[in-house]
Amino acid sequence: MELAKLMQEKINIMTELFYQQNTNAYQYLNVILEGLTQLINLLVQYQAENNEKILDEQELLQSITEAFTAMQEGDNVLLADLFSYNIKEQLQTLIDCENK
Repeated sequence: MELAKLMQEKINIMTELFYQQNTNAYQYLNVILEGLTQLINLLVQYQAENNEKILDEQELLQSITEAFTAMQEGDNVLLADLFSYNIKEQLQTLIDCENK
């Protein structure tokens, strides 16, 4: 999934900006959320068509929800951590499945 790799790259940039307290990170966040929405839709479609579960989309949605909570609370470091660790790890699972 090329889109998963692209999202990982954008997450790297965004998280670095959040760690630097740079508000431009929110522009990346918008792009990432759009990409993750597309990715989840593709994932659900693929899993339905192939009767194969490669990633629990509910777990990914839960991580995104936790990130939104951190954003609402103004905790940009936690927001960056959730994307950098949880969400990127889940994207890596998709990439690894594709490479098998």
